[in-house]
Amino acid sequence: MARKSIEQVYVNKAIAQLKEHLIKILDRKGTKTFASRHEVMGLLLEEFNELERANHKDDDVEFKYELLDLAATAIFAIACVEQETMDW
Repeated sequence: MARKSIEQVYVNKAIAQLKEHLIKILDRKGTKTFASRHEVMGLLLEEFNELERANHKDDDVEFKYELLDLAATAIFAIACVEQETMDW
């Protein structure tokens, strides 16, 4: 079966949802940066494991939420790398 092409409107919608999700997380948890790459890797692994559990539940709503959590963690980590805030 051939893969379909994604429409730009859905990419834009996903980016907007990610931005909104990240802002909510920052409002809830604060803006203190990650201390290390090791911390980032641990959090990404934790988010990935939650995504995997959601996948096994076959729940699209929870799966999407966990994708947003994983992506938001990665985006915040990129911002920390850019700001050079991690000690090790």
